[in-house]
Amino acid sequence: MNLSIISIKSNESVRETTTSKVSIMKIVLHVLMPISIGIIIYMFFRGIPLIDPHGNIFPIWTIKIPELVMYNIPDGLWLYALLFCISMIWAHEKSNSHYGWLTIILILSITSEYLQKWGLIPGTFDLQDIYAYLMATTIHVVQQYSITQKK
Repeated sequence: MNLSIISIKSNESVRETTTSKVSIMKIVLHVLMPISIGIIIYMFFRGIPLIDPHGNIFPIWTIKIPELVMYNIPDGLWLYALLFCISMIWAHEKSNSHYGWLTIILILSITSEYLQKWGLIPGTFDLQDIYAYLMATTIHVVQQYSITQKK
């Protein structure tokens, strides 16, 4: 009798360990990596004015990348990471109510662009940012939908 209890506990701990490893990998892949890539793009291609008064980390950096990559992709990556975090919070819910939160975050992101356009908050309105937000949200929703269909 005691051996079966040990066996059951062992299987549960293996399941928990496997689940935590998968969760850590998901966090690395869907949260830390997008945030890191966005930071790298900012640092190496947009520059950090606090480091270099000319707006570049390396004044001799001569590689030109498309403006879409330099200005809009980081915003989309950061939004994707946020959406993934929200989905992880709601991962154990049986309903699709977390899609409401994802929609609210998308609306706030788009609203922030228009608030910049109207001069109500600092920044520069960029329609490409809105496209990046829509693309990040679409990719995330499709990815989450495919995961739920596999279960």
